[in-house]
Amino acid sequence: MRSTRQPDPGLAVHVICDNLSAHKAPVVHKWLLAHPRFELHFTPTYSSWINHVERWFAELERRCLNAACSARVTS
Repeated sequence: MRSTRQPDPGLAVHVICDNLSAHKAPVVHKWLLAHPRFELHFTPTYSSWINHVERWFAELERRCLNAACSARVTS
């Protein structure tokens, strides 16, 4: 059986979030107070280009959706 190495429970966990209001909700703040090793960091407002998921969707739109729309246009 392989042994799984467990992370040191004393290490800090840094979580990078966008500025979605749900990340700043009172329930999240309360949870963070109860779990001090977790620290949230927020990307700057209006910087969706930093968020890799949003970058992926932008590329998907550019490659697929825009191509499909332009293919339907006939002259």
